[in-house]
Amino acid sequence: MIGSLFSEVRSTFGWSQDELARRFGACGVQISRQAISKWESGRGNPCREDVVRALRILYTEAALRHNRTHSCSIPTELQPYQIGVAVLAASAEVTP
Repeated sequence: MIGSLFSEVRSTFGWSQDELARRFGACGVQISRQAISKWESGRGNPCREDVVRALRILYTEAALRHNRTHSCSIPTELQPYQIGVAVLAASAEVTP
């Protein structure tokens, strides 16, 4: 589930795995492109801390995009509220 969420967000935002890793790094979250690739393909699972930090960054981006357009141009499952819910669901799914 968590890997597919990262993949869905990346495609919606038009980001490559490299761009997603760069944006995480700019916010102080060191997650590599290789790690993102493993998560998206289901070959690896992130630790809970990485998931929560990463999803907070994605939540913020979704909220900024939503506020800029004053409409909901991003799919329902990627709206800020839904990403917040994903943080909670992911914390139960990944390694503590």
